[in-house]
Amino acid sequence: MIWKIDEKTAVPPFIMVAGEEKGTHELNIIHGESGAPWDFPVTLSILKRNPNVALISATDRRGTTDGSLPYKKLMCYSFGGERQIITTYQVYTFTGPVVVKAWRPENRELLRNIDMEHLDITPDRTPERLIERHLKRIAGRNMVVDGLGEMAEKTYFDMLWNVSSAYLIYTGSVPELPSPEESVSVV
Repeated sequence: MIWKIDEKTAVPPFIMVAGEEKGTHELNIIHGESGAPWDFPVTLSILKRNPNVALISATDRRGTTDGSLPYKKLMCYSFGGERQIITTYQVYTFTGPVVVKAWRPENRELLRNIDMEHLDITPDRTPERLIERHLKRIAGRNMVVDGLGEMAEKTYFDMLWNVSSAYLIYTGSVPELPSPEESVSVV
């Protein structure tokens, strides 16, 4: 099966876990046996005003600890030849750099050039603040436009299938997937 961001396929959720060094965070996915619902729908779009930025969004169907509705997780992606720059909002607990590494040594090369930063955009959780921060991070750099969507999608799945997985105790119910017609794009 070839995985695509197609607004029809649910994907395992990214999560942030405490890093090996104190005060750091690492990108993980939730282990499949945790029973947590997968993110859905997942969308990818290129920003009209900034064609050097791809925006990936996914609805976290687990909901939140305060009982509010599921929210959009967001990821801005740009490629500058040597570095893949990602600014993301996955959780509402911190702002700072994120370590992205493959759990298998033979796959570490896939993720070696990712520069990821997490930005807490609560309470509004709208993409504008994330996009603004991402544009500041790539300012003055020569970023790729041609093929950006394909690069963003490949990197998304490279991360999804190669970062470590973490067990999570999920006690909520798994909501039914909405139809694609009910899904709303953020851009």
